[in-house]
Amino acid sequence: MRSLVMFLMTMPFALPDRPAPVQPRPDDAALLNGTWAVVSYEFDGGRLPDNQVANYPKLIIKNGTYRWMSTEVASSMTIFPTRTPKEVDYTMQGQTYLGIYELQGDIFRDCISPPGRERARDFTVPAGSGRMYFVYRRVKD
Repeated sequence: MRSLVMFLMTMPFALPDRPAPVQPRPDDAALLNGTWAVVSYEFDGGRLPDNQVANYPKLIIKNGTYRWMSTEVASSMTIFPTRTPKEVDYTMQGQTYLGIYELQGDIFRDCISPPGRERARDFTVPAGSGRMYFVYRRVKD
C-alpha cells in the first residue's frame, strides 16, 4: 500500500477541470518600454540618408504611450501581439496610424500607414503608399 501511495504522489497528472499550467510568454508591451534610437527610416519610396538618421530624435515608449525625445507630448499606442503580423495602432492628435511591428531582442521595427489608408501587411514602402518604415535599436542605460 505504501508503495502505491508513493507512486501516486510522484505521478504527474492534471485534474479534468483544470488545464495544465501554461508557461508565461514575454509581454511585448513590457518589452517595448524604453528608449529607441532610429537606425533606418524609409518613407513612401524614399530613404533618409544615414547622416540624417543619426540625428533623428529617439523614440520613448512607456506603458502604452510613445513620444519623440524632441517633444514632451505623449500619444497613445496599442499593440496586438497575437495577430499575424503583429499590429500596432498609433494615435496622435485624434488621428490613428495603422501599422505592423516586429520585436526581436533589442531591435524593434514598424511599418506605418497614414490615417485613412489600409494597414501595411509587410515591411515595404512603395512609392505612393504613404507608408513609413522605421528600424530602431534599444538604447542601453
